[in-house]
Amino acid sequence: MLRRVSIPLQFFFDVFNTVVPFLDPNRLSELRKISRMKKMSTIAIGAIINECVREMPRDACYLNIGTWYGYSLFAGMVGNASRRCIGIDSFEQFGHPKVECLRRFEELRSDRHEFHVSDWRQYMAKHASEVGVFFYDADHSEDCQYESLLSCHPFIVDGGIVIVDDANWTGPRRATERFLRLHSEYEVLLDVATYCNCHPTFWNGLMILRKKPAHVPVHSSHAYRP
Repeated sequence: MLRRVSIPLQFFFDVFNTVVPFLDPNRLSELRKISRMKKMSTIAIGAIINECVREMPRDACYLNIGTWYGYSLFAGMVGNASRRCIGIDSFEQFGHPKVECLRRFEELRSDRHEFHVSDWRQYMAKHASEVGVFFYDADHSEDCQYESLLSCHPFIVDGGIVIVDDANWTGPRRATERFLRLHSEYEVLLDVATYCNCHPTFWNGLMILRKKPAHVPVHSSHAYRP
């Protein structure tokens, strides 16, 4: 049975009713703290990001394009002080929460974490480096989502993870399917639709891709759908 909570359902319900067995107590505690912030995500998604960042190669980075208030970026940062985490946002949409996002970033950051107030295309043209985990959460039109996948692909390391949120929507899903048809070296680890947007499990749907190591034969992927 789900526990009752007296705080706003859309932001906090998931924190009190999600079990995350694969995170150690310290990282889970830090993730629960930031999961109480304003966000368009869930602690389940945050936990996946956190673990993927922890497991990525040490010379690769977590690249989060489109941060809003910063939850998806901070989910990768907490408990991962030694991992390079990069946030990029121009803060031109969704209420322009630049001041609050950057304030929280400074509170949580280590010297391996960085933030760029920039258009992501400009950043990729000048500063791109090896990417171990890629999370795009900016314009979710099909063309923009597809462009982000194509732009980041050359920098994603073997075994690298691509996280696609809002996968319930047509734009992100079609863009990802187009990308997969072009790049068979990626496999689908997770493809889960939710009943509605703002769902306390995987919010608005989630897809997770992995770039297979070059020595691993290409097999058909088995996507999970509940």
